Amino acid sequence: MKYRLPFLDRRRLHDRAYRAQQRDQSEVCGTLMCTRSGVLRLRFLKNQSERPGHFEIGSAELRALRQSKNGTRLRVFGTFHSHPITHAVPGHGDIRGARTGELMLVYDVCGREARLWRIVRRKGNKTAVQLTLFTVARSGSLVMAPNKPLNLPAVRVRASGSKPGRGLAAPR
Repeated sequence: MKYRLPFLDRRRLHDRAYRAQQRDQSEVCGTLMCTRSGVLRLRFLKNQSERPGHFEIGSAELRALRQSKNGTRLRVFGTFHSHPITHAVPGHGDIRGARTGELMLVYDVCGREARLWRIVRRKGNKTAVQLTLFTVARSGSLVMAPNKPLNLPAVRVRASGSKPGRGLAAPR
């Protein structure tokens, strides 16, 4: 499927993430909704965490959104959040807290880029696999995003018994 992030959603994500970063290095977060044709929509939720560089979405709120039949053709496909000072790569805790099969959009505030990931399980490990994401420019044309290559190796987290420092491989 060709996933597309509309210009206004990307713009709102950047504006809110930048303000949160400038305020106190906090993250913005929410649910990632998707139409059958692959158009992504962002539904911002309150970040329950008060720690800088960390996000938490209320489980009751997320469960209610997943189960709701709100009359639209959108359904929850995953979550999104910002990284105030690191690359748009899911961290150790991000992957561990995500459901297998769901999408995760991560926005790098400094690099001004969004990356889309699918959480999969391989050999007992949860892993994030990068998907192709297109952004819709203001003119309406599709632009492949991001336009900068990512040099980080694959991201992996052990299914259980993970130890700190073992999820994200160091950049080369």
